[in-house]
Amino acid sequence: MNLEQLKKTMLISTAAFLVIVIVLVFAIITELRQWQSLQSDIVVAEAQLGELEQRLQRLYLLREQEEELVKQLEMINNEIPDYIDEQELIREFQKTALTTGCQISEFRFKDLVHQDRYKEIPFNLALEGQFAGLMELLNSVNKTAKLYRIHELSFQSSPGDGVIRADLEMSSFYID
Repeated sequence: MNLEQLKKTMLISTAAFLVIVIVLVFAIITELRQWQSLQSDIVVAEAQLGELEQRLQRLYLLREQEEELVKQLEMINNEIPDYIDEQELIREFQKTALTTGCQISEFRFKDLVHQDRYKEIPFNLALEGQFAGLMELLNSVNKTAKLYRIHELSFQSSPGDGVIRADLEMSSFYID
């Protein structure tokens, strides 16, 4: 073998060695990228697992509270009827006003408010009467089986006769 052939063989061997090294480096880099991708997938999966564990804990708590929640739902369903007729609402308040010695001077309905699972009937109510009668009427509304919300309440008194005017912004509800 002469020197030229030896150089040529060495050059080919070196080139082949470099190609093998480059292929190995490329393979290592590809594997590292896949490993990093898997690591980030693991981090995401661990975060999701943590969220699922929290949801599972909340579900266990709900299962423990199921009986109480069912009772509350039944109570709410009893307090919120399937439908409320505006005239029926007026009659109820007129009856309560008469039994407490008050007079209704204004009863005005506002636009119906549609909520997710129920409807809200907002209305304004103006009452006149003695303070004790007005308080008795408000207590009667509070103790009724229906659900009412008083948004705003204001009192005005007239001098001398002891008559007080109560203006109420209220809502009643029914299941949609």
